[in-house]
Amino acid sequence: MSNSAKLRITAFDGFSSNVNLSVRSVSPALSGAVFNFSDTTLTLSEYTVGSDFWVEVPTSVSSGLYIITIEGRNGGLTRTIDVRLNVNTKDPTFIEI
Repeated sequence: MSNSAKLRITAFDGFSSNVNLSVRSVSPALSGAVFNFSDTTLTLSEYTVGSDFWVEVPTSVSSGLYIITIEGRNGGLTRTIDVRLNVNTKDPTFIEI
């Protein structure tokens, strides 16, 4: 099953600059994963629309909880948010009767 998270920007004190989104870190490491944003740069008019974020993980990834820190940056301002990814793998050799 695949899901995505919607990332939206809330501006304070008249902030209106473009915000660049990226993955800062993942804990524990998630080797081979691909991190996707529907839009990596949000303009003021896109703050409320946001960007979809989803992760593609290889079948070799172990089940468990992974914390993905996403960064929003513009010039000297940086903010982060943690997104939880719960990976549940199934044994492909198991057949339910």
